[in-house]
Amino acid sequence: MRHESKVVELWPKQGTNGGLHLLVEWYGCGGSITLLEDSELLRRLCLLAAETAGLPILAELFHRREPCGVIGVLLLPDSHLTIHTWPREGTVTLDVFVGLHARNNRMKARAVYGRLRDGFKPDKENLLQVHRGGATGAAAARAPRPPES
Repeated sequence: MRHESKVVELWPKQGTNGGLHLLVEWYGCGGSITLLEDSELLRRLCLLAAETAGLPILAELFHRREPCGVIGVLLLPDSHLTIHTWPREGTVTLDVFVGLHARNNRMKARAVYGRLRDGFKPDKENLLQVHRGGATGAAAARAPRPPES
């Protein structure tokens, strides 16, 4: 089977605020179908991915959707991970945001993405990488403001 990947990167002007936001769609997932259906199995994989990458977990919630699939959320310091599965279609959407305020977490976000991608084994993916923020305090202060009414 042919593997496809489409990557779009959006990087505003450099600055210290913001973070890295990975928005992912995986299709034709060839990993275990149970991973797409079982909230506990998906939870363990997501926890492992975040912990192995060095991202502490503040809270978590994973829920089995009817008629099938799972929605999961990890709350991380200055960050989050959300995941949705559609077992019948073999599809997964993933959203990983890591803040860059105190340290550069880009590699950690990419490590989470890589570990989950290895688990799902998609044939095709769409990946959008967005650098959020990007304005320094001085640049943000000079930004145009809407007129006051």
